[in-house]
Amino acid sequence: QAIAMQPPTASVGMTEIEARLKYGQDLFTVHTTPQNTSQNADPEFCKFFCRRNGRIIGAHAVGNNALEIIESVAIAMHAKLNVYQLGRMADASSGTITQLAAQLDRQIYSRNLGRQAWLEKWFNWRRQWNI
Repeated sequence: QAIAMQPPTASVGMTEIEARLKYGQDLFTVHTTPQNTSQNADPEFCKFFCRRNGRIIGAHAVGNNALEIIESVAIAMHAKLNVYQLGRMADASSGTITQLAAQLDRQIYSRNLGRQAWLEKWFNWRRQWNI
């Protein structure tokens, strides 16, 4: 869906609340921050909802290239591409999508740090007791 306003707004797929209810902890939210804060340029904002494997569940975009980003995301969702594959596609919005893919990698890695620390403690305990 797209809303014709200034700046343009578009979205595809689930909203964040719907995705949180359905996927819970398996949902990752990545977004860009507005780059332009001057009065002449419109701020651009993009928010993706992805699963751990990079599969896109939904997206929202505001800004001059919002329609192009959402069109690319809609095609990727239909073709069952993940955000990493979408970032490699050559189009006008690939810089934004590549930035979001990198941010998703950082989020997945940071969530795994807690799990890795727990596993390390567990294995150390097993080694102590020769189990």
